[in-house]
Amino acid sequence: MSQIIPCQSCGQKNRLPVVLPAGKVARCGRCHSGLVEAAADEPFADDECQKCGADDEDLEDCEHCGEAFCRRHVRPKKHACPDYDEEED
Repeated sequence: MSQIIPCQSCGQKNRLPVVLPAGKVARCGRCHSGLVEAAADEPFADDECQKCGADDEDLEDCEHCGEAFCRRHVRPKKHACPDYDEEED
């Protein structure tokens, strides 16, 4: 299950999971501005891609941030991974 959140900075429409991981900030896919910050008591929806909200049986964890993503978004650059450093590669 997902929702569309427009970015207040650039207007990009972003598809986000209805439930975000506790304490996480959803970021715009275009300008990376913060869109929504989850409350500390919200449950983690670990059965959905954290980028697009796809309900995918084959989710994979990002090796940098540990979040679950579909095959299309598991690479750090595809989900604007906050823990990825291009200079390390």
